[in-house]
Amino acid sequence: MDCKEFRDNMFAFQDDALSPERKQAIFNHLDSCNECAVIFREFQLALATVDSDKAAEPNPFASTRILQHIESHLEKRSRFMVMTKHPWIIRPVVVALSLAIGVFIGINRTHRTPATGIQQVSESPVIQSLKTEFFITDFIDEDKSFTIYQ
Repeated sequence: MDCKEFRDNMFAFQDDALSPERKQAIFNHLDSCNECAVIFREFQLALATVDSDKAAEPNPFASTRILQHIESHLEKRSRFMVMTKHPWIIRPVVVALSLAIGVFIGINRTHRTPATGIQQVSESPVIQSLKTEFFITDFIDEDKSFTIYQ
């Protein structure tokens, strides 16, 4: 028996579907050919792994857990649907509130009161001459950084 013939009969040998003469020929070939012996051992390991996977028992509570997960998901979704029963009302209300808040903030930012602590002091003649020269009608030195040395 040669290697090709062995590979062709390997499945039948494993299933015990060969004649006794053929089986003896395969045994003789496995004893003489290391390459086919390695292939046959790997083949048997693969079949043993498949058989062990077939024998594994499924978890009897897996379907119950899956159904509970689906039901809890549907329950959460139905609670959300109750909150959004009228979605055509929620969107305009949110837009109106956003606009109102924006207008309120804009009005408050543009109508600020003058900073506290600013006092009206009598202006020096130099400041008065600068104001008239540059056509400045109102000058407030808020950070008090403008000093005139005389």
